[in-house]
Amino acid sequence: MYGYESTVPAPEGMMSVEQVADGLTRLTEQKPATSYAQLRQYAHETDKLLDDIDRALARGLIQNDAAWGKFAREFSTKAAALSSRSGSIEPMHARLVVGSVAGYVEQLLIKRDDRKFRDYVTTVVKERDEYLDSIRPEGSTIDRAIASASDASDTEPITPEFVTWTDATGKFSVEAAFKSFATDHVTLVKRDGADAKVPIDRLSDESKEQLKEILRVKGVRKFEF
Repeated sequence: MYGYESTVPAPEGMMSVEQVADGLTRLTEQKPATSYAQLRQYAHETDKLLDDIDRALARGLIQNDAAWGKFAREFSTKAAALSSRSGSIEPMHARLVVGSVAGYVEQLLIKRDDRKFRDYVTTVVKERDEYLDSIRPEGSTIDRAIASASDASDTEPITPEFVTWTDATGKFSVEAAFKSFATDHVTLVKRDGADAKVPIDRLSDESKEQLKEILRVKGVRKFEF
């Protein structure tokens, strides 16, 4: 399996390289493969953590030290536990493709301002989903079952989050909540209830990043701005 043969004999009383390789091969073969349902559950839990941190950042939770501290502690505990459990995924290829995502998500607490890293996590998640789709058993309904269970347990009400939006010049700003998104503009709701349709190219870089976080929370993964 490992494709290596040593030309040097092992010292007396020690196993040769070939014996060690054979032992590792047998050990690997003895471990049962993680089921598709379990892999999907790992993926679902990882996506929930990803949505949690995207939502927290979009809401500006980091601006409140107490609230962010509480969130960070809970998020770190959940992410570390999931990352640890993911280490038992078999075979190794599935562990690398599915299990490693939890580790990347765990690092988002520290690298929350690193846009390149966040985009890399998005790419890794996409590759994981493509892998899971490729191994889905014919007729499997586990995906719908997991999604339904998640919908049934998610009873937290969603309320508008008012944040500050600024234009590219930095001279104008408005406190408003996100309402909808189109290719070239975003519709906001001001505190008085009035809608404001803002061209995306007129937003400041900071507000554009804020919009991206909101869109990720809402499941929108493709946008060009």
